[in-house]
Amino acid sequence: MVVGLSRTTVARMDACLTFFEEWLQKELKWDLNMALSSAENANLSLRAYGRATFSAGKPRYQLVYAITGVQHLRPEFRPFLAGAWQVDKQWQLKEPGQCRAVLSAPVVRSICALAFLWKWYRFGAMVALGCSGMLHPNEFLHLERGDLIFPSDSLENRSVLYIHIKNPKTARFARRQHVRIDDTSVILMAQLFFEHLPLGARLFNASIAVFRRQWNALLDHLEIPRRQSVRGATPGVLRGSGATQMYLDSEDLPKVAWRGRWARMRTVEHYVQEVAAQLFLHQLPPAAKHRIILLEQHVWTVLQFHFPDFFRFFLLCRK
Repeated sequence: MVVGLSRTTVARMDACLTFFEEWLQKELKWDLNMALSSAENANLSLRAYGRATFSAGKPRYQLVYAITGVQHLRPEFRPFLAGAWQVDKQWQLKEPGQCRAVLSAPVVRSICALAFLWKWYRFGAMVALGCSGMLHPNEFLHLERGDLIFPSDSLENRSVLYIHIKNPKTARFARRQHVRIDDTSVILMAQLFFEHLPLGARLFNASIAVFRRQWNALLDHLEIPRRQSVRGATPGVLRGSGATQMYLDSEDLPKVAWRGRWARMRTVEHYVQEVAAQLFLHQLPPAAKHRIILLEQHVWTVLQFHFPDFFRFFLLCRK
């Protein structure tokens, strides 16, 4: 049973269990069933596998997913795998990981503005939703119009947008999840590009590969590093960027945890403690920084130029 786990997590867990079993067969002439014949065997096998994996220079996630995979297959072993987790803890102390880059609000707005200039309207709106809603890419890229609840849908006067998450990555936190967005500028973008769509229509009507190509093209034009190997900005940074921005605005960690659907406060701290990553903007060349500042100031200028009728109607409604 894989209830509560995303397909990506299940696939990675299965792959890491396969790596573990291959190691067992090579080193001990065991199969996975023999290693799982008792909690003691499982703990000692995973502990030895962790040390071997570390010595071989392999990625730490192979050990972590192997342990969680064993726990998934044998839930009763969970209290007895402390030795395996101790190896993981020692690994982290020896090779502390790095948080992803964090994009400040001006950088996110500049990405949206450039997307709108290039007439990639839905792309720009998806970036705004992903950041403001603290969403994983696989969550916001599969949204449909029916997943958005605008004020007009609920006959509410409050300016609030709710997003229903069908297959949340954090499903173990809550099986049914939603996101609340209060940012009026993001809500207005969503109304402009998505409110008129049929309920079954996808918000981003292209593949994930297309989204990534567009992301790469925009960041290359803005001279923003985008490769994870150099701690650049991938689409996955939007979630942490939104969390950091909310923390900077409110300094309210419980609110950030609730909006971001994190069950553990420690996980939230993992994101927001990297506030120094806001220096990401200051590390860019002067020309790139100037371009970003210019673009982020004119997001609405671009939209009003391309969609004058919408904004006339919006102003009439406000009156």
